[in-house]
Amino acid sequence: MKVELVLPAMPSWKVGDGSSVPPLGLLYIAGVLNEAGHEVDVTDQQGENLSDEGLKKKIKKFDPDVVGYTTYSHFGRRAIKIADSLQKLNPNISTIFGGFFATFNPTEILGISSAVDYCVRGEGEVTALELINALEKNQDVSKILGINYKENGIIKSTPDRPLIEDIDTLPIPDRTLVKGNTYGGYANMQIDKFSSVGTSRGCPFKCTFCLTTHWNRNRWRKRDFRKVADEFEYLTHLGYQNILIVDDNFNVNPKHVIHVSQELRRRKLDVNWFCEGRVSSGSAQMYNEMRRGGCKLVYLGLESGNQRILDYFNKRATVEQAFSAVKAIRKANIDMITGSFIVGAPTETIQEVQNTIDFALKLDIDVPLFGVLNVFKGTMLWDEYLDKGYINTEEDWGKAIPVCDFHPDCLSRDLLVKIINRGYDKLISRKKWYLKVILRALKSRFRLKLMMKNIDKRHDIRKRFRFGDISQLDLYLEEDEN
Repeated sequence: MKVELVLPAMPSWKVGDGSSVPPLGLLYIAGVLNEAGHEVDVTDQQGENLSDEGLKKKIKKFDPDVVGYTTYSHFGRRAIKIADSLQKLNPNISTIFGGFFATFNPTEILGISSAVDYCVRGEGEVTALELINALEKNQDVSKILGINYKENGIIKSTPDRPLIEDIDTLPIPDRTLVKGNTYGGYANMQIDKFSSVGTSRGCPFKCTFCLTTHWNRNRWRKRDFRKVADEFEYLTHLGYQNILIVDDNFNVNPKHVIHVSQELRRRKLDVNWFCEGRVSSGSAQMYNEMRRGGCKLVYLGLESGNQRILDYFNKRATVEQAFSAVKAIRKANIDMITGSFIVGAPTETIQEVQNTIDFALKLDIDVPLFGVLNVFKGTMLWDEYLDKGYINTEEDWGKAIPVCDFHPDCLSRDLLVKIINRGYDKLISRKKWYLKVILRALKSRFRLKLMMKNIDKRHDIRKRFRFGDISQLDLYLEEDEN
């Protein structure tokens, strides 16, 4: 069958804005379908700089039998609009939704959309293949695990599919499907063109704001470090010198990190790589091996400078561990450290928000990224707020909602934004910060290149937030309501 796989654009995106990270999940599914003999095309709307009309025109030209969309809460309902309008152009297309949005809202999606026929829950590689094989042969789909579907106007659900135990069995994603796209944005910085790699899936921790907890059922599964290095090598042959490791929690197992880093070093690959991790997992040896293996940037989930708030998020990490992790990364001479912070938790006081700002400025990191706490269906926080009556499932499903907009014990959004902006202003007005940036850039070709690429954006830093530009939060909500 001819299958089009689509990553729709974010609501705040405009043609010309470009894109950031390659759609690795879609590329994995494309690889599985290609191996089975299906003809697959992948469309990343932002990566290809397509307007909605341009997106529909491209899909129409490919003339697929099936269109599959990967969806997230920020743009899930927007994806429904695109699917509905495309269905009017070709009523014979079968439409499949996957991703977080589809996993946690399948009944709602199928209930409001005339176009969406199936929702795939959880990991999509095996389920998508079985479903598309069944559609090709016009077979019954009721025995396929992990789907919701319509049958004679009735929405039905099959049991969950077990997680893929051996993720090494999956084919290496085919990056040639997105070879014309330019990906270069990460952590609100512009980086030279890069690709992405997954070395593991899942996370054993249970942070209350995180969707990964339910998605991966608190399981962590790793790939063979040699196969990870094979993929890095394949990407260097395609011309990529910058690679983002997109694991849910890269450093959860330091032994795995050390093996990956040592193998990359052994192969003498000319590549810069970046990763995300926790402050409570790691060691001096691990960070040293990462640097020797080519790691240039570590993005830490720091979240708060208040232990009470960290405990509310169930981070299982301490403020002291954050200082220790940053110190160890600096000592290992890894070029850059960025970190994310979340403010706006219920009962969090003005002083506690300010504590987090001060904590971020005191830590020896290069770029702090502040975000207002959002809640999504599928997280433990969603369940908590639903039980307390703060969330209306009929109106709020499928949205990324700022908690400060509905919780009676939160500081107002305006106040949170004011404190955050003041923190950014303080950061970019400090001569000491600029001096550190310049001195470190003079010692690192990677940092110098990155600094020159982003020097014109230094005054935009106050507008950047972990969950998107704060000025766009209303836009996200308006998209969901229309």
